Amino acid sequence: VDFLDNSSNTWGGAMYNGDSSSPTLTNVNFISNSANYGAGMYNISSSQTLTNVLFEDHWSFGGDGAGMYNYQFSSPVLTNVIFRDNANLGMGGGMYNLENSSPTLRDVIFMTTTSRSGGGVFNQNNSSPVLINSQFIANSATQWGGGMYNNNSCDPTLTNCTFVANSSETGRGGGMINDQSSPVLTNV
Repeated sequence: VDFLDNSSNTWGGAMYNGDSSSPTLTNVNFISNSANYGAGMYNISSSQTLTNVLFEDHWSFGGDGAGMYNYQFSSPVLTNVIFRDNANLGMGGGMYNLENSSPTLRDVIFMTTTSRSGGGVFNQNNSSPVLINSQFIANSATQWGGGMYNNNSCDPTLTNCTFVANSSETGRGGGMINDQSSPVLTNV
């Protein structure tokens, strides 16, 4: 299944998942979608299962989470997912997690995604994802946190993850920046 060239003026250019939604997606491509928030996918109080999914070439023209935006207790489970060439002017070029949203990511790649802060992933307000065997490759931020930005009580757990060639134009947190947050890193 492919979601191509869709647009929304507000949330979820390709897919919007509202309260208590929990779709299962396997072998799906989200390509070249746009929206203010969550150009590829916007989730609010929902938990999806995604396997073998691609989020590529999305643009959030007014806000955050070009690839995926998780809001208010959204905790999707992602396995073998790629976020590539997504961009926005806000936070979380690949993924934005806000207000107690803590997805589980296994074998997920964030590659060449860009944003103002948190080029790969931006976590805010008690959002603490779990990442296993995941990679952050050549992501960039015009301000802080080329690979990942953790802000305001976000304590992600990263195990066997790799950060390589990520950058921050301000020179703060090319790979990761933590503000009032305490991530747990094992074999990173």
